[in-house]
Amino acid sequence: MDGGAAQFDNEMVHADLPRSLDDVRDAAWRRRLARSGDDWFTVRLDQLLTVAAGTPLRTLFPYTSHNSLHFSRCSDYPFTHDCPWIWFSSDGHFITYPPHPSLVLQGNLADPLPPPLLDTDDPHAAVDAAVNNLPATWRQVWLGDVEAGPGHQR
Repeated sequence: MDGGAAQFDNEMVHADLPRSLDDVRDAAWRRRLARSGDDWFTVRLDQLLTVAAGTPLRTLFPYTSHNSLHFSRCSDYPFTHDCPWIWFSSDGHFITYPPHPSLVLQGNLADPLPPPLLDTDDPHAAVDAAVNNLPATWRQVWLGDVEAGPGHQR
């Protein structure tokens, strides 16, 4: 068993122990970055996550839904929907979208979709567009779901 898998197993065994926000967020990023495979979804997701990990998006909690990478200010579902998100395709196409105007709907499930911030074949540009359009509250992150709100401690 490799070190990453052992770390993940250790986190699962001790999931009931109190953990800090940093521990939970680091584990979320490690799980996403530890995905392996050569399928198009994993390859494109890895491209985005590798770039995003070196930006302010690393402060947030990443999650995926319907061929898109989202960033939440809270650790648990239901997530926040007030940060930009990136849709990606098998041919290496990336579209960065702003949050849905209602902030209640997850952007990729909205009909119609909001106008894109950027349509590109460059994962760096897609991530940059997301970073440049983060809400003013992007640094306010917390453990729990969207209903717990900032400042909540479990």
